[in-house]
Amino acid sequence: MTRSRSIFAGMTDYTGVTLPDILEHFRSWREGTQEVIDTLSSLRASVLDAKMQFHLPNEVLTYIDSMSDLLARYRGDFDRLVRELPHGVTNAHVEIVSQIYESSVHEERWCIQFKRDHIERSTHEESVRPILDKIYGESRDMLIDYRDLSNVVPRLRTFVGSGVGASSPDLITLKPSFWGVGVDVKEVARRIRRWWQNRRGKDGRF
Repeated sequence: MTRSRSIFAGMTDYTGVTLPDILEHFRSWREGTQEVIDTLSSLRASVLDAKMQFHLPNEVLTYIDSMSDLLARYRGDFDRLVRELPHGVTNAHVEIVSQIYESSVHEERWCIQFKRDHIERSTHEESVRPILDKIYGESRDMLIDYRDLSNVVPRLRTFVGSGVGASSPDLITLKPSFWGVGVDVKEVARRIRRWWQNRRGKDGRF
């Protein structure tokens, strides 16, 4: 059973959490991110349908487009993490998680500004307020949900060089290479030499 995250944003303790559990959390973040992207797309259509009823419709559309683009880039990074981590954890993966967290904290300011400009003010047509509330709520809630990533970073760093399915990490060491994750050739060569020397010793060839 996958370990659950805290119900409070940024309060999940990842001490001792396994790599498979972290991988499952990344899958959950990826799915949640895609759901918000889809919701924002639907809300964009609603804004276009009632464009004349919004105070500043183009600003609302620009916010939706910018936030959708940002979340799509996060989703792409989660896709990469889910795809690559089972084969081995590298420093690049740790950096990706750190970048998503730092970016989401920084970009939250746009959510706050959207609230000031479109939520905390009267509008000549109150029927569109639920749309504005949902645009704000969906986007900001998703960014806040990423706060646990700051706790994932130090834990993920402890797995650098290992993979989810690595049952015998001491036999063959997975390490970063030009092409991604490769085999530690020096380690393999050393073990082959040791086997050959032992074999020659047993055959009396020294």
